[in-house]
Amino acid sequence: MRVNPGLSSFAEDPDGAGRSVLELVEFAKNRIPKESWRETEIRLMATAGMRMLDVEVQERILDSCRKVLRGSGFKFSDNWASVITGSDEGVYAWVVANYALGTLGGDPLETTGIIELGGASAQVTFVSREAMLPLFSRTVKFGNVTYNLYSHSLLHFGLNVAHDSWREALISGDLNLVFESLNSSRQFAASQYIQKGLHIDPCTPAGYSYNVDSWKSSPSSHSEKSQYQPTVQTRGNFSECRSAALTLLQKGKESCSYQHCDIGSNFIPKLQGKFLATENFFHTSKFFGLGPHAYLSKLMTAGQEYCGEDWLKLKKKYISHDKEDLLRHCFSSAYIVALLHDSLGIGMDDESNRGKKGDQRMRVQGSCWCSNHGCCAAFGWEEEQWAFPSWCSIGQMKAVQFCRSLWVCGLVSFWPQMAALEFKTTFTSSVAIPNFVIVLVLD
Repeated sequence: MRVNPGLSSFAEDPDGAGRSVLELVEFAKNRIPKESWRETEIRLMATAGMRMLDVEVQERILDSCRKVLRGSGFKFSDNWASVITGSDEGVYAWVVANYALGTLGGDPLETTGIIELGGASAQVTFVSREAMLPLFSRTVKFGNVTYNLYSHSLLHFGLNVAHDSWREALISGDLNLVFESLNSSRQFAASQYIQKGLHIDPCTPAGYSYNVDSWKSSPSSHSEKSQYQPTVQTRGNFSECRSAALTLLQKGKESCSYQHCDIGSNFIPKLQGKFLATENFFHTSKFFGLGPHAYLSKLMTAGQEYCGEDWLKLKKKYISHDKEDLLRHCFSSAYIVALLHDSLGIGMDDESNRGKKGDQRMRVQGSCWCSNHGCCAAFGWEEEQWAFPSWCSIGQMKAVQFCRSLWVCGLVSFWPQMAALEFKTTFTSSVAIPNFVIVLVLD
């Protein structure tokens, strides 16, 4: 279940945040037996969008949600609604994915890493053999096996924030960002256009007309060098948009205080093993009709075709889709390729798995674990689209649903065997987990 907007959008209307949670509570009630409600814990974990707000604003929003959760009929304590760290967000996703894949309890190097692309941040979590600073290190113990994880959240590198940053660069005439997206033959022309207030946007299909005044930008974002009201001309071009996206991803590298920084000033060790790309990776791939095993080369081809298409034709082709979503897909496809391949070294196809950082196998997945007729459909695919793994038999999973995304409610239930799970992150606990645990994961 995807809901929009996220909690962080209620900064000016905290009471609205509580009302927005009601829909999710009803969703849970329709899927959990009524006789189990009083023993079913409900928790709220707020993520990156909320982390970007002032603490006072966070608390007002959380208090509004707590009032609703207290009266939900489920078991709830006020401290179960909180803003979690980006690193812990990554750890939770890693644990759930690997438990469902059946790799917890075995060889740490056989586990699957997670790369999440949310709206405000991105998370990278995987087992690493490198020694790391405590800032990046998390330990998960499952049974007798200990997993040493790298887990870090890249705040401001989520898809929505990156897209907003690109728009801000356009209307402000950020020459460094705009120029680096263009080939040399077009840079001089671009400088002339910008002086006249005409800014070129390669990340939006040609034919779309922007209303610049409707963009959320500060007065200072308008170029002081231009005496003209800025006008944006769209010229969808995947390659130039990819260059712009890569420039965004490299912003802040000059402040890197580690041996190397692949994204901004953030340290990411050498990637190892298999990875799942989730959240907006999945939503973008699904929009283009790509399956869970699609390689980046397929996404790049789809992005090239989409960026180069006329806006009016796209509106007719995707008539049922939201306009704002359609406007983002050229940028999102380019940003994903720039992030996974150009920044992290993930191979473009099955013949080039061996990226610059070693042997990585990438699988693009959604981030939902669903209960369909007592069985689980992994990562957002409909039941008929997914070959259920043998470990997931009817009646084994008492879960409702687990979803993680910027606009998503997540509902998850752990198996009784997970009572042995112990996190050693910013906290240490070993808690008996009931049959049902509802977790609302909201931005």
